[in-house]
Amino acid sequence: MQLPFIFLFGFILSTKQCSAARLVSVTSTGADGKSLVDLGNTFNSSMLKLVGHAFVNLDGNVKQQICKNVKCARWSSWSNCTTNSRIAFGYRKRTRRCWYSSSSECAQDGLVTIETDAKVCEGKCRGDYNVTANNFCLKLHYNTTKRPEAEKQCQSEGGHLMNADTKERWSDLSAFISHMGYKNIWIDGYRTSIKAPWTFASGSNPKNQQLDFWYSGEPSNNENELCLATDVRSGKRHWFDKSCKFKNSFVCEIRG
Repeated sequence: MQLPFIFLFGFILSTKQCSAARLVSVTSTGADGKSLVDLGNTFNSSMLKLVGHAFVNLDGNVKQQICKNVKCARWSSWSNCTTNSRIAFGYRKRTRRCWYSSSSECAQDGLVTIETDAKVCEGKCRGDYNVTANNFCLKLHYNTTKRPEAEKQCQSEGGHLMNADTKERWSDLSAFISHMGYKNIWIDGYRTSIKAPWTFASGSNPKNQQLDFWYSGEPSNNENELCLATDVRSGKRHWFDKSCKFKNSFVCEIRG
């Protein structure tokens, strides 16, 4: 904790014991609790030493409070539930790394301890679907097909193409298909012309939630690009408008 120089200088003058003291020079930026203790010793001032030790202890307490949570890294995201079945229970877990024997209060070094936290979760999806970290029921179809056929397939399973209309859905979708890399994936979103608004078969318009994951320059609004797909650019997944006649893999979601 740094003390203003004028405050420190006032203490020095108040001691009036300079006759037998060795002059100590302290810059305004270097003034701290230890400096006060040193000055107190130089001027034989109990008041300076008392105030100095108080600030030294205060610095230590503040540092201890700041660093007490630095011993461990942040928890990872919750894993998917271990069961998909609607009539079964499973668990999901998360982990974090901790350094309880680190070299200093704020350091993250030395022996690493891996801590695990788990909680019970209930299956809520049909058997061939996956439960995501936020309890959404998703299924990735690796086969490629045109967008209208993809939506029909999802409907036959009781759902629709995935609509990323919340931050949680977009996060889970991105994680769910992260292994697909640079491949176009059909998701929910369709318009009748490039001037018409986007419509969605399930959920709401992501725009209502102020969500915008369009890649730079998208939608490109070419005349036949009326369907919404997602792909990876610059290491992140984004939205693209594509021709509905393209054949892509797709993700279905069953809500409720």
